[in-house]
Amino acid sequence: MHMSLTKELSNPSSPVSKWFAKKYHKGVEYIIYNHNKVMSQSSTITPVEGTNFSLVGNAITYAFHKFIASKQQNKYWLDNTLAGKTLTRLNLANLNKLCCVNSKSSEEEAFKMLLLGAFEGYYRSYKPDTIIQPFFKGDGRNFKVSEEYIAQWRPSIDDVSNISAALPKVWCSIEHLINIEKSVVSNATFGLSSILHADCQMVIDSTIIDIRTTAKRQPFTLNNFYQQIAYLLYDTENVYKINQLAWVYTRQQVAFSYQIDQLFKNLEATRADFKEMIATNYHENRIKKHILQNQNSLIQL
Repeated sequence: MHMSLTKELSNPSSPVSKWFAKKYHKGVEYIIYNHNKVMSQSSTITPVEGTNFSLVGNAITYAFHKFIASKQQNKYWLDNTLAGKTLTRLNLANLNKLCCVNSKSSEEEAFKMLLLGAFEGYYRSYKPDTIIQPFFKGDGRNFKVSEEYIAQWRPSIDDVSNISAALPKVWCSIEHLINIEKSVVSNATFGLSSILHADCQMVIDSTIIDIRTTAKRQPFTLNNFYQQIAYLLYDTENVYKINQLAWVYTRQQVAFSYQIDQLFKNLEATRADFKEMIATNYHENRIKKHILQNQNSLIQL
């Protein structure tokens, strides 16, 4: 068990949250306000009633990965993703191949992306979503699943299909920001990830990209902003040479980018300060104590 950056950012009493709170200033407020102002004026692909929002979000991230891979003619794009690693671990190589090739129908393609999103969820939690349970029994390895099973996931399939159809327009919102010839790092980790776990969706051409599939009119929060900033600060050795942060909204086909040199006066000093805070507050003994306290709370319940 390990502590995660996401959970710590969600806890206002955590050392990470307190560190960011001390750094807050009017410039951050301005970024959040203007980001949401643009979003509130954007048209949105309406979610299908009954859709599974979290699963659809994961699925669209994989659809976007696949879209970029098709432009790069990369047949092995899935291997280095969390879903791909899970399929390998479960000896589902055939399913890996099926998900990498293009389907004849948008519905089947959407279904594949939902499966990949669910397998990533399984990688993170070891809790298999019901959509992938037939594959653990061997029933669905060639997509031989019942009509009743498909009907259960029809809203999410249709939702992913609708959004996927707009991916060319989504790409138009971001193609000026990155060089498509640069390699993609999926689920990138950083120097500090071994202390307080964190991985970002993708890094390409010195850009951290966050793919978001939301129907909210003003979805951008402080935590959304701080999480991407934290990824940047996690890269203490500047391995990825990040020069911008980007948010891509698939339902709205809108993208935002923020240049690092405009966000920080002294990135190296800020990274050093952040690293010291992580090392001080998230050393092994503290994490063990935190886990033990949680276990004791469960016993008392």
